[in-house]
Amino acid sequence: MIKNKPKWYSVLLFGVALLLGSLVVACGQPQPAGESASYIHYTNTKGAYSVEYPSGWQLEEINPEEIEIGPKGSYNRVQIGAFKDVPTVPDELLGPLGEANIRSFCGAKGFENVTIITNEAATGKWDWVTTYSFSYEGMPFFGTFLVKRTPTRLYTFAIIQSGDFPEALDVLDSFTIEGIEDEPKTRDTASVESYLADIEAIINEVGDVALKVSNLYETARQLESPEVVQKCAAYGKEYDDLLARFVVLRCPEECSKLREYVIDGITYSKQEVTEFGAAFATGDMEHLYKAESYYNEAMKALALAAGEWDRLASQ
Repeated sequence: MIKNKPKWYSVLLFGVALLLGSLVVACGQPQPAGESASYIHYTNTKGAYSVEYPSGWQLEEINPEEIEIGPKGSYNRVQIGAFKDVPTVPDELLGPLGEANIRSFCGAKGFENVTIITNEAATGKWDWVTTYSFSYEGMPFFGTFLVKRTPTRLYTFAIIQSGDFPEALDVLDSFTIEGIEDEPKTRDTASVESYLADIEAIINEVGDVALKVSNLYETARQLESPEVVQKCAAYGKEYDDLLARFVVLRCPEECSKLREYVIDGITYSKQEVTEFGAAFATGDMEHLYKAESYYNEAMKALALAAGEWDRLASQ
């Protein structure tokens, strides 16, 4: 078992929140209203779960492991996910994750007056529950986000409602994990431990550059534009050098996902700081929006890497 963690692990707490923020139900276009006198039994074999929902609702399979259901003609909706490729979220991240998750998602969607109501360990089949309120186009909304971890999947159950939505609780009660979880594969422990030891220094250096970039964001308004552009170019070069060192390391098959996540994280981080520098070089605010988008992608990738590191190091 590897006991050390790269020092950027704690820095990525918000990044994990952004990962699961992408699993929260979005308030999209309303769907038309209908009756719900009887219930339909739905089984998702890919996601290994089943659920019952009112017959008057519409169901959309977003992907093989995620569905969205809701009554016709209403903003009220339920989204259920069973994500097999998401690393297990550690206990210590569940609390901060809940609040940061909601605030990140609502901020990205332009929702206002976001208030966290509860953020605590759940009872029964779920591990954690976060409830919150917000407003959208002058309408008040209430949200619930639940998380369930198993050895091979992360299950999520999200409810968005404006007004009463008692049927959502019936759907929640009907949620059942089906079948037997996949057996974890055996691995070459020595090779995994060696790889983690080899990449730890590089990951720590990635964290160092990220902190320098963060400090630049805080002080950029106090600097002349050419100095900001110069610093961004220098930090981008550091990311390029780190990526070049990282990709040549021999990676065991068991660590392929970790390798992919770290490469994505460094690549997006380089693009983020490049766009930030371009904003100061040109005065075009569009580059700042792109920088924010790349930042979110970088934090998402590095959060996945942090979770995958924990999974590998704990075995």
